[in-house]
Amino acid sequence: SSGINAEYGGASYTPLTVDPLKVHLKIEDCHLPSSPTTVHPIDPSKIQVTVDSDKDWKVGEPVEIAVDITEAGPGQLGINLSAPPGSGTDCHAKEVSPGHMTVVFTPCSSGEHVVNLTYSDNNVPATPVVIKVVPRADVKAVVVSGDGIREGQ
Repeated sequence: SSGINAEYGGASYTPLTVDPLKVHLKIEDCHLPSSPTTVHPIDPSKIQVTVDSDKDWKVGEPVEIAVDITEAGPGQLGINLSAPPGSGTDCHAKEVSPGHMTVVFTPCSSGEHVVNLTYSDNNVPATPVVIKVVPRADVKAVVVSGDGIREGQ
C-alpha cells in the first residue's frame, strides 16, 4: 500500500516482498540529494524458529534454538531472555551459515526460561519460546539400600 501526506510532503509504501527497492525522491521533478536510494525491506514473519520446547532441559546443559532468517530480508537479530531470579544466564546468537543462526544459553537454575526474538526491532511472531529447565540429577547423592541389594561390579 502507499500514501502521500500532502500537509508534510511525506509518503509511505508497504512492500509485498523483501526484495530491494529503489526509491526516487524528487521535488519538482529534480532528485533530492542521495536519491535514488535503495531500501531493503524486512519481514519478521518469515523467520523460522526451531526448538524442542517439550523437552525437559537440564540445568548446566546448553539450550540451542535454531533461527532461519534467510527469507526475512537483511536485519539484526535481537534476543531477550527472561530467566528465574538469580540465574544470571548468558544468551547469545552465533551464525552457523549465511541466514542460519543458533541462539544459545546455558541455564543456571531450574524453571521457565522465556526467549523473545526481535528482528531489526520488530517482534518475531514465532516467539516467545518457553524452555522448561529441570534440576540436574546428582547420581552420587543417590543411596540405595534394602534386602537383596548388593554392590555393583
